[in-house]
Amino acid sequence: MKHAACTVLAVLIVAFSFEGFAAPTQWTIGEGGNGHWYDVVSFAGTWTQANADAQAKYYSGAQGHLTTITTAEETNFVWTNFPYNGYFLGGYQTDNTSEPLGKWVWVTGEPWVYTKWHPNEPNDGVGYLGKHEDFLEFKGITTTGEWNDIAGDVTRPGYIIEYEPTAPPLDTDADGVPDSEDNCPTIQNPDQTDSDENGIGDACDFAYLYNKIQDLESRIETLTDQNAAFEERLKALEDDYSSHNHTYLTGKGVGHNNTEAITGPPIP
Repeated sequence: MKHAACTVLAVLIVAFSFEGFAAPTQWTIGEGGNGHWYDVVSFAGTWTQANADAQAKYYSGAQGHLTTITTAEETNFVWTNFPYNGYFLGGYQTDNTSEPLGKWVWVTGEPWVYTKWHPNEPNDGVGYLGKHEDFLEFKGITTTGEWNDIAGDVTRPGYIIEYEPTAPPLDTDADGVPDSEDNCPTIQNPDQTDSDENGIGDACDFAYLYNKIQDLESRIETLTDQNAAFEERLKALEDDYSSHNHTYLTGKGVGHNNTEAITGPPIP
């Protein structure tokens, strides 16, 4: 008995560890997956309670939600890793007047296209006290991950959770500033300069750019005028220098003679 009790305890510990402490399993892009993580959670409660519990969980920065299964490939991955009969999934009906197949949706808002109902499901609780069955679970007797609809007041031992990484913020111009914060989202401006403080980055502020162009044109015009004046003054200096030099070399200037021009002034 003691040995049997120890064996049962060991099994329970392993099971508990698997459901409570093992890291979620990622369906990687490399193996054709979506990059999401999945796990099984022990949680005794209704679908609504399980849904709230899943949304309160996070893994690696990603918020959890009841698993949504939208392809056969996803079914294979989830069921292979988490074959838990009677565990909740992330599907529900928004209007039970269109029973039993109508208006099923996923908690994430993904299109409800792919299904894997167990034979004769959904049946809206036929033979089950006439209750509406508006929530989704793995069928209790399935061996391939087939689905069953379940009533809202029924409790289950747990659910399958999916952690969906949040998409990185959109950065159209790839300047490191998300579009939601970028004052010029279509032209790179990592410094976010806004000289006139009108909320539009200088790189996209065409009024500001127009004024800058006008200012530059004015400066160019001023520099052109200054350059013309400088060249005119330089020409005058060159002419003056040429005139004085010619006078000195020829001795034709006032106070000069040919001898001075050639030999320099007399030695006293």
